[in-house]
Amino acid sequence: MSQVSKRVLTKQIENRLFQNFWELIADIKKPRDVQTFLEDFLSPTEKVMLAKRMAIVILLTKGYSHRSIASMLKVSTSTVTKFVLFLKIKSSGFQLLIQKYSKKQAFIEMVQELERYLYRLQPRQHFVEEGLIKAKLGHKKEVF
Repeated sequence: MSQVSKRVLTKQIENRLFQNFWELIADIKKPRDVQTFLEDFLSPTEKVMLAKRMAIVILLTKGYSHRSIASMLKVSTSTVTKFVLFLKIKSSGFQLLIQKYSKKQAFIEMVQELERYLYRLQPRQHFVEEGLIKAKLGHKKEVF
């Protein structure tokens, strides 16, 4: 996990650094440029952490249980619970993400892939073919 220096910045400097960072991110227009920047800027651990956080929020809003999310994403149930509380208390940022991207095809495909993975984790007596999983979950057979 990333470490923060024990030497604390003044609130004014910290706020200015955050403001500059938000503006920098907002100014990057192309998804490929965002990816290039974040690949260089974030450590591998930070990238995984952010991706898991996003997936937790998405799956919670889709109604999945704490345990199934924790099992699929290899996080603790307390981590999932933390995001349940975030969604209840300060959800405007999460809701913005979901409202803005829930109609985009790539977002839909990612959510469907997560749902299929969760479905595969359920205990069963026999192998279930991918097409049957998609049909059971109401996903299109092929996504173009």
